Amino acid sequence: MIFSMFGGRDGSIYPPDEVGDELYRAFPDPSQIPGQAMIWFDIYFEDEADADAMADDFEARGYEINRDFDDDKDEEDLGVWNVDAQYVIKPEYRLLRAAVDEMLAKVKSQRGKLASVVISPIDGDKV
Repeated sequence: MIFSMFGGRDGSIYPPDEVGDELYRAFPDPSQIPGQAMIWFDIYFEDEADADAMADDFEARGYEINRDFDDDKDEEDLGVWNVDAQYVIKPEYRLLRAAVDEMLAKVKSQRGKLASVVISPIDGDKV
């Protein structure tokens, strides 16, 4: 892509969708993309049992999780039971896209709502 030679976003590395946008936000210089990064999912549920089931599934997979109750209902009406999950992943678009798609399907099957996905360096890594 010729535009990338002039400092623009390379669509072959950062496709024009929400995953490509997040990868670009986290690592805007392709030469600085590390071998591993963290992917973090912020998920909400109306029902505590659904949140518990999702948290149990994540723990069984070895994900780092945080589960809590958010009594501040927001305008998005995401739900009051929150499960955050994060794990290490190679920050390559196709792998990230597959992880997000898999998570969307899992969250839907558990009647949850995916509020956000964040890709970030592993603590201690410099970008």
